[in-house]
Amino acid sequence: MEKGRSRNVDLRGLLQIPKRYFVDLHDVVAREPFVARAHVGVAGGALLALALVALNYGLGLYWHSLDAVLLLAGLMMLAGATAMAWRRRNAPARLSKGPWSRLPYSLLLFALAIAMVGAVALTGTALAPWLAGLIALAFAAGAAELALGVGLGGPMKHAVAGLLHLGLHPRPERFGDKRFATALKPLRLTADDMGVGKPADFTWNKLLSFDACVQCGKCEAACPAFAAGQPLNPKN
Repeated sequence: MEKGRSRNVDLRGLLQIPKRYFVDLHDVVAREPFVARAHVGVAGGALLALALVALNYGLGLYWHSLDAVLLLAGLMMLAGATAMAWRRRNAPARLSKGPWSRLPYSLLLFALAIAMVGAVALTGTALAPWLAGLIALAFAAGAAELALGVGLGGPMKHAVAGLLHLGLHPRPERFGDKRFATALKPLRLTADDMGVGKPADFTWNKLLSFDACVQCGKCEAACPAFAAGQPLNPKN
């Protein structure tokens, strides 16, 4: 990303990330409502849970009301991750496999651990050591998916890049009144400007957009050249 061309970006867009994600993004691109709702459940539940853990336990508040909300956040994330795991059973061929097929189950473990923590804290139940160990392992598995995924370029890399992408979007007007505006421009047939020849020809925030890709394969499915058997795959 740091090798891309310079581009002046309105950093105030970072403050618009929550609205752009929960409202505008799924209103604009939710061509698969089931997936969009499941994604909101997973992402919304995870962000809420992490904030509650930091607030209630990190600051030592230990409010039962926040324990109840944490349980709700865990169940919300659990429902979304379960929906995505169910979809992966008969996934469209255009979806990427490998680590992406593992991701729903890693998130399921994390969501289950969060829900158990909320339930135990809310009820004051004493845990057997073996059950506490299982909860810790489930939490660690989900946390490792996030940390290693971001650091090593795994599927969760798109979670961080995706949020930044929304705040630093190449076309912020899509989140306003001109949401159906395209990025198409007249082609200038000159020797100095014939499109893109190497990644560094893109602006840095467009390179960030590539890192935000979830590899859903919709670009591949809609590519006429790929459908015609040509050696072009926009996803790969």
